This record gives sequence, structure tokens and C-alpha cells, in this order.
Amino acid sequence: MNRSFEFMLSELPRRAFSLDPALQNDFEADNEDNRKWKEAAKAVRDLVTIIVESRLSKKKRGESTPEDLLEGMIQSYFNEYGEDGIGAKELVEAHADTCRLIQLIPLTLVILFDVCL
Repeated sequence: MNRSFEFMLSELPRRAFSLDPALQNDFEADNEDNRKWKEAAKAVRDLVTIIVESRLSKKKRGESTPEDLLEGMIQSYFNEYGEDGIGAKELVEAHADTCRLIQLIPLTLVILFDVCL
């Protein structure tokens, strides 16, 4: 997981500040950098899915949940689409589709920080 974050945090600035628009926006071409990106993205997405599943389970059981960034993401989705039958995988995928996985990196760091305290 650490390697995934390290790679993504070094790769994002490299792409963002590149003078080549193709490099900035091309996450789909079959090349080594994109394969590494997809591998790291999957690792992050899998971890976030586990954490979201845990939070959704707590909410289903009626347990209190902290008012944190993760709760905000869940509530935002529920407000927009409703709560019926949504699972962690669907919630994470929906968020990744609209905001890209890049925005989940800070969320994951906040979640991990909360979990480790």
C-alpha cells in the first residue's frame, strides 16, 4: 500500500506539470507508467472499499459513526441517489467515476489516520 501511495504521489505532479497534454491526461494507453498507475489505483480502491464496507456495516447496525470525510462522502451519495441496496464497492466505484480515484487519495489518508488513532 505504501508503494502505491508513493508512486501516485510522485506520478501526479510529474503528469500535472508536464508540458505534454497527452501525458497529463492519458491514463489509458498501454505503457509501463499507466500499468503502474492502474495497479496502484486498484490497491487504493480495494483498501477504500474495505473501509467503506466496515462503515456501512456499522451504520446498518445502528452504531454511531464519526462525522468525518468518509461520512460526508457516504451522505453525499445517499442524498443524491438514496440508500437502498448500495454496497461499498458500488459506492466507491460511483465516487471514483465522478471524481476520479485521485480525489480518494486524501480521503484514504484521512481514513487511515482515523483508523490508526
